[in-house]
Formats: sequence, C-alpha cells, structure tokens
Amino acid sequence: MPLLFLIAASIALVCQGALVYAVLAGRAPASSPRPGARWAEVAWVVIPSLLLLAVLVATWIGIMEPVAVIPVAGVPA
Repeated sequence: MPLLFLIAASIALVCQGALVYAVLAGRAPASSPRPGARWAEVAWVVIPSLLLLAVLVATWIGIMEPVAVIPVAGVPA
C-alpha cells in the first residue's frame, strides 16, 4: 500500500511541479496581460499546490499509523 501511494504521489508532485514551473517561467515576450493577472495566475497555481502537499502529507500519516485489530464478540476470527 505505501508503495502504490508513493508512486501516485510522485506522479502528482511531478505534474504539479511542471504547472508551477510553467507559471513562474512567465509568458511569451509579446503577450501583455492586464496588470493584476500575473499574481492571480500565480495564486491559482501555488494555492492548489500547497493544498495538494497538505493532502499528501495527511494521507501519508494516515497510512503509516498502526492499525489496532481487536476481537469483536460474535465475529469469527
């Protein structure tokens, strides 16, 4: 299970990193967006990136917690 998570998380982080790089690398020299568009574009990429990172960390912590298995009355082992 942790291996599958690590593979999926790695792919998600590489893709998100490519998006962040594409936005931070900038636009073509000939383009002229309105003044506040650049910061809005950066925010629309950076905020989801941070949320993705938080979800991946929380999931990893949840996966790595030990699971307590206790017998339940009436359920065969």
